[in-house]
Amino acid sequence: MFYINGTCAKGKGVDMSTYSEGQVHQLVDRLESEGFTAEHITKLGQCTGLADIRAFLEGKAEIVMKKMEKVVMVLLSFVKTITTPTIAGKKTSECFTNKSRYYYRDGNLDVWLPKNQPNQSESKFSVQQLAQSATFRQAVENFLGQSGDIVVLARLLKELGYITTLPTIESLIERQEAGEDVGLWTNGYANFFFVEEKAENEGEEPSVSVVGARRHDGQWLVHVDRLDVASEWNTEDRFFFRNSDTVSL
Repeated sequence: MFYINGTCAKGKGVDMSTYSEGQVHQLVDRLESEGFTAEHITKLGQCTGLADIRAFLEGKAEIVMKKMEKVVMVLLSFVKTITTPTIAGKKTSECFTNKSRYYYRDGNLDVWLPKNQPNQSESKFSVQQLAQSATFRQAVENFLGQSGDIVVLARLLKELGYITTLPTIESLIERQEAGEDVGLWTNGYANFFFVEEKAENEGEEPSVSVVGARRHDGQWLVHVDRLDVASEWNTEDRFFFRNSDTVSL
C-alpha cells in the first residue's frame, strides 16, 4: 500500500477525449497487469490526488511506503514452570480410579489411549493460562507460533516432547492436594494436558488427545477430548506443556 502526499475523495473525472486510443489501451493493459480491479479504477477516477501522481511522474514527488505492522494475538499467558521426577508407567485402566479422589473418570480414556502408559523421565512443564476463550487448536497454534492442520500440530506436540502421561497427571494432582502449588486450578477451572492416543489402524501415526482435570467440592473430574474438538474453552483455563523452555508469550 502507498500514499502520495494526498488523500482520496470525490473529485472531477478525467476527460479522456484528448488522449489517443492507443494511449488509453496501454494504460488499461498496464493497470490490469498490476492487478487493478474495476473498483480500483473507479476509486482512482474519484481521487483528488491525481496531481500528486503527475508530480511523481515528473520527478517532483516521491512515493512513501506505509509500513504494515503485523498484529499478533496473544491467547496464552505464562503462569509458572514446574518440574516432575521420573514417574513410573502403569495400565491406563488403573489411572484416576481412586474414588475418594475422583468423582468422575471419562471412559474414553480406555478407548482412545494406549492400554499401557509408559514411564516418563524427569520433566519440566510450562503452565500457560488462556487470556481469552479459545479452542485447543488455537491455543496450540499460539503456543507453537505456527498454524497447521491437526495432523501437523499433533506431530509437533509429540516431536517437541510436549505430551505427558496419565500417571504424571495423577502425581501433580496428589502434590496439589498435599498443599504444594504446582499450578493446577482447584476452583472449577480446567487444567489441560496433551497425551498420545493409540493408532486407529495398524501402521498409522497416533494422534494427540487432551486430558482435562477439574476440581469440584474437594474431588476431581477427569475427561478426555480430541485435539480437533470445536469447543472454545474458558478464559483462565490452563494448559501444561511438558519439556518447554517457554516462559512467556
